[in-house]
Amino acid sequence: MGTILIILAVIAYLIYLLKMSKSDFFKQDKKVLEDKRDNLLIPLLRDFRFSEKEIEDFKQAYNYFMLHPEKFDGATIVADIYTIYKLDVSAMKHDYDYFTDGSFLKRLKHDVKYAENMRDLKVNWITAWGRCALLLTMNCLGLYDLRKLITKL
Repeated sequence: MGTILIILAVIAYLIYLLKMSKSDFFKQDKKVLEDKRDNLLIPLLRDFRFSEKEIEDFKQAYNYFMLHPEKFDGATIVADIYTIYKLDVSAMKHDYDYFTDGSFLKRLKHDVKYAENMRDLKVNWITAWGRCALLLTMNCLGLYDLRKLITKL
């Protein structure tokens, strides 16, 4: 009986964390967002030696969330790792990849790319690959689809 209560408490806490996961970064004025994209995001990615193709992919994600700020919640359950104040760039790209190409097999690839992006941004390997392992586990167990259902409630 005690084990069941603990499991229910953990599930309730995870649901709470899912519901509370929010980011207001993209709710800023459009001009401010454009300035941060052009003068912070792009130079930062160049400084970390991302290719021009990768930078273009990040810009595409950024522009998408400028148009759809309500869809961006940052890293879910775990704390954001700010690359720019109030913006976890790796989480932004990962969210965008899920929204635009979120089939099961593609999500697994996006999870690995998320870890690689974090590593390229010098996030320690335990954090990067630990988050990747958590995401891969969630996807393989079908918890991602359950998460989508829960967050709609």
